[in-house]
Amino acid sequence: MSCLSPKQLQTLGAEASKAFASVPADELNSLRDFLWDQTPHDEDDPFAGPHMITKTKLAEYWRRREIANVMRGRCKHGEMPPNSFKKLSQKDYPFVLAHFVGIYNPERGCEIFMKAQAAEYTTVMAILEKSCRERGLSFPEYPEHICLDQFRCEIKNASIKQLWCLVFTCRNRRYCVPKDAQKYDTKRKWETRHPSRNN
Repeated sequence: MSCLSPKQLQTLGAEASKAFASVPADELNSLRDFLWDQTPHDEDDPFAGPHMITKTKLAEYWRRREIANVMRGRCKHGEMPPNSFKKLSQKDYPFVLAHFVGIYNPERGCEIFMKAQAAEYTTVMAILEKSCRERGLSFPEYPEHICLDQFRCEIKNASIKQLWCLVFTCRNRRYCVPKDAQKYDTKRKWETRHPSRNN
């Protein structure tokens, strides 16, 4: 069952059709040749050829390939990216929509992407803050130091995937660190990684 509403699926389908219509003929011909090579056929048939690949089949393959390309960067390492609208989640919807819109209208596609990224960033940061507060960890100091240590960048410049890594790292801190002890020394090691051992 799809996580997207019928209206969202309809919107994605319409935008994908507009995007496909704007693809250059040379690219479609190359894609048609590739599909023909992957399709079982009689080599001795003089009438057989790439022209037998219908436009519908070509559009479907192209759409699935584009979805997979977008989702490949959003999946966990080793996961197979989805290649169908019905396999997308609500958080994936605006990014896939932005991709297809951006093919025929780059300016509008960029606008959709930036709004979606800002919304996702706000959501993850709220989850990160909650995770820290629940464990008595200072926010944003604690995840900020981890971000500098692991990703060599400030938390405001971290990617969404990096922010999620910070969330899970903070959630794995089972103990509560006193506020006055949450300092980061010059050797880049937490002074209170194991508070019980400092006694």
